Amino acid sequence: MLNWLRLVLMMFYAPARAMHEVRDRGALAPAGLVALLAHALFFFSLSWFYLGHLINPLCFMH
Repeated sequence: MLNWLRLVLMMFYAPARAMHEVRDRGALAPAGLVALLAHALFFFSLSWFYLGHLINPLCFMH
């Protein structure tokens, strides 16, 4: 049931083998969901840290 989580974690220590297993027997929906969530988290963290002063200038004034 949590085979997709094992494949996602395998990307950090054996990326070539993980990509091979995902291509052969991984489910596409969980991998797509994790990729979408990771992309959204990355986008919003960059937006907050680098563009936050443009959105709300009073928030970052000391």
